[in-house]
Amino acid sequence: MNATDILQDYVGLGDWLLLVPVLYAAAGALAALAVVGLKRALIGRYRPGEHPLWCGFVWLSELVTGLYENLAVLFFVDLLRGTPFIAWVLRSLGVKVGRRCYIDTTWFSEFDLVEIGDEAELNEDANIQTHLFEDRVMKSGRVRIGRRAVVGSMSTMLYDTELGDGSSLGALSLQMKGERLEPATRWHGIPARRE
Repeated sequence: MNATDILQDYVGLGDWLLLVPVLYAAAGALAALAVVGLKRALIGRYRPGEHPLWCGFVWLSELVTGLYENLAVLFFVDLLRGTPFIAWVLRSLGVKVGRRCYIDTTWFSEFDLVEIGDEAELNEDANIQTHLFEDRVMKSGRVRIGRRAVVGSMSTMLYDTELGDGSSLGALSLQMKGERLEPATRWHGIPARRE
């Protein structure tokens, strides 16, 4: 039994059809706010660094990421992809999002380590990967996407990377950790090569 089932017993069909989307949006916003609050309470701000796989920080970080992906994203944030409203949620989680960005992805984890410049474009399911597990150590670092830069569909940027202003990482491409791609250049492939 859920609230919409109970509600239909007390209001007419027309009112029910009007109330359900409002209730869904309110519950989704509440789920997103709960994840924001939990992230702030358990993690605070993410910082670049290294943590052993079995330490408390890694477990808490995975909990926050899991709740973000399986509660906030599935229930609410996924509906905001490609709209200006997704920036509100990402900013509340700690992502630095510039003005007039197009963001059609929810693939973020250590939110405070991501910077997206003005008018940048993150296409469908672009993966901003701010950490990797290497030899049972979680290594995390910043990812910077420059002004008017484009991250192609299903591309991945690994940690400690920068996509220069006006640059483009093509669809299904991989920017390796530690790479700085020059401004106003085009890259494609796995690993990404200059076109």
